[in-house]
Amino acid sequence: AKTMSRPVLHGLCSLGFAVRCVLKFVRQREAKGDGFEVSYLSCRFVRPVYVGDQIKVLIWDDDANSTMRKGKQKVLRFEVLECTSGKTVIKNGQVGITTTLQVGTADAMPPNCRS
Repeated sequence: AKTMSRPVLHGLCSLGFAVRCVLKFVRQREAKGDGFEVSYLSCRFVRPVYVGDQIKVLIWDDDANSTMRKGKQKVLRFEVLECTSGKTVIKNGQVGITTTLQVGTADAMPPNCRS
């Protein structure tokens, strides 16, 4: 077995950073705050990430023209690259996002604003 020269970052940690970036992307684009749930997640780990490595998350939406509606799932795809080498470390990533809020309805307002 090959020994590692540096500590390897656990795959779930790398995946957590990637999903956090996807959620930030959705929040900025949809402007609905925190009314989202991750309803589906899949990926393929292809290369280790070492502690201290910088990663870059590429995100794309195959259906960029559709808006999110309450209860409807939207799937975003992602890939993670290690910045120094440019090599892919996570590929075929997919995150299913379901919104729990709908803009303009009572459940989108803070509790103290409902009539």
